[in-house]
Amino acid sequence: MPAKALVVPDLSLVVGRAWDVLTADDLAAATTATRRDPRFHPHFRQLADFRAVTDYDFGGSTVRRLATVDVYAPGTRRAFVVASDESFGLARMFQMLREAPNDGLRVYRDFREAVTWLDLTGVEARVLAILGGIGPAA
Repeated sequence: MPAKALVVPDLSLVVGRAWDVLTADDLAAATTATRRDPRFHPHFRQLADFRAVTDYDFGGSTVRRLATVDVYAPGTRRAFVVASDESFGLARMFQMLREAPNDGLRVYRDFREAVTWLDLTGVEARVLAILGGIGPAA
């Protein structure tokens, strides 16, 4: 499964990574696993790294469906980090479909900017180590 997330309670953070060809089922499974993790809290920040995704096996209709799933509390800071134009477009579509006045989701191409947005600058090395343990290096 080329998508996985890890709940890090002491950082109040969910760190996720996706790689290779990503399917809607992969994303749904990672989201379900996060929601069912007893350590998860909807106010935890989220860092989702999509930089190693090579292709997406879904399109706009799936993004619209996924955007209706509420896992995080309103206002929770969330960052999607992407590399490709396709990733950026799909992530922005998700963001726009989710967008509410208090939605805290941002899309970044720069990892450090995402870390800063999530107020994780002092623990960036640890976050990178966690990401490295989830999937292939970006």
